[in-house]
Amino acid sequence: MISNGPIILNVDCDMYSNNSKSVRDALCFFMDEKQSRQIAFVQFPQKYANVTKNDIYATSFKIIYEVEFHGLDGNGGPWYIGSGCFHRRDILCGRRFSEEDSGIYLKRQKEMKAEGSVEELEETAKELASCTYELDSQWGKEVGLKYGIPVEDVITGLTIQCRGWKSVYMNPKRAAFLGVAPTTLAQTLVQQKRWSEGDFQILLTKFSPIWKNKPEKENMNDLQLSLDNKVFRTT
Repeated sequence: MISNGPIILNVDCDMYSNNSKSVRDALCFFMDEKQSRQIAFVQFPQKYANVTKNDIYATSFKIIYEVEFHGLDGNGGPWYIGSGCFHRRDILCGRRFSEEDSGIYLKRQKEMKAEGSVEELEETAKELASCTYELDSQWGKEVGLKYGIPVEDVITGLTIQCRGWKSVYMNPKRAAFLGVAPTTLAQTLVQQKRWSEGDFQILLTKFSPIWKNKPEKENMNDLQLSLDNKVFRTT
């Protein structure tokens, strides 16, 4: 869907809404009078409808969603995990935090009439949604999700937080969104391998929490990860 709304909901294609109050819950954070100006995104846990009773492949991630993310919520907020997340559009597009930021205001938009025929609008939408629209642009580098790494969601969230923003973790009793978890060992290993490789790559970048507070030049002189060509280089 192509939209110019101030808030974007990101959900995986295999997930669906399970709690109609999740939108209201997220908006409460974005419209809070004291803290909303610092909040970039509201993250809900990823939960699945097909988890077995014994959860033999540990796909419910209870330690992460029931313990670790609550701890992160008290220290700048959790990571962005790719689904079940409400984003502020302007921040996802590269905006940096400023003390003068006044937060987000949701106003009723006046009815706007599109110019051109349905066929012309359809062709424009196809061009906008094509894989070549973003070529030679800052999309994937400074704007939108980061490219060149298996866990583009996590590094995108860390980039947003490095720009001064905070996030919020919301874990209601009734799951906000439900999806489909891996059901075989082979599927689980493929998923975990991709996540592990991506997280290890982040460990070697300037976004790693290990040296996040060190000067950027000092970090990158020691070890730099090139996300463009996916090779490691040391200096």
